Amino acid sequence: HGTMWDFPASESLQDVTQKFWQQGKVVAAVCHGPAALVNIKTANGEPLVKGKKVAAFTNSEEAATGLDKVVPFLLETKLEEQGATVETAPNYEKKVVVDGRLITGQNPASAAGVAEAVLHALKNGGGEKMATGANDEATTKGKKGGKRGGKGRRAARGAAR
Repeated sequence: HGTMWDFPASESLQDVTQKFWQQGKVVAAVCHGPAALVNIKTANGEPLVKGKKVAAFTNSEEAATGLDKVVPFLLETKLEEQGATVETAPNYEKKVVVDGRLITGQNPASAAGVAEAVLHALKNGGGEKMATGANDEATTKGKKGGKRGGKGRRAARGAAR
């Protein structure tokens, strides 16, 4: 939960994320990691997440952990306030959302799926040219994505650990 305090206040994290976005690179975050996105602006001064579909640790999951009154803000609510559409799965179930170069996951169960989506994005031109199939596979609740197998799946699992 430390990311909820550290990431939004980190100017260096904001700077590198904003530069990556402006350079057309993939930006990805899982669980409370999307807290890093709440103060990121695009070149036109709008919140990075405005008009984007995202996943992040939900208000419901935060309440279930008993920390909803401890964290400085509820991540789902903050992202929505900035114009994002937060897509959710039931508590603690896998949910990965791919919106162009922005790849997000709801909770730790989503980490491997986010890693797979990032690998897919990188193999397909960095995200803008991504096929929607990666999103369809990644957002299948409780199931692993398509039958890619091989080193790619093992590499994605290793990256998520």
